[in-house]
Amino acid sequence: MNLFFDSSAVIKLFHKERRTERLRQLLLDSARQPNVSELARLEFYSTLYRLRREKNVGHRGLVTAFEKFEAEWIIILPLSHWERSLPRKLLVC
Repeated sequence: MNLFFDSSAVIKLFHKERRTERLRQLLLDSARQPNVSELARLEFYSTLYRLRREKNVGHRGLVTAFEKFEAEWIIILPLSHWERSLPRKLLVC
């Protein structure tokens, strides 16, 4: 089974919301790496800033979510179609 996550799922991993625990359990139970759209990063930041403006997340929560997200994004960084077509040795610097 392939796992595809949009920004609403990514948000749940870094900001506790309804079904956050279900999503985490799905990731733990799955042997497959999730697929994430490259747009998820921009949407993630946009959503968290909106939550901050609406006072649903505090400043510290915002900073913590950004820090955790960036640490994980390095691991799950999705490749664009163009990057996938390059030989692997060109992607390693």
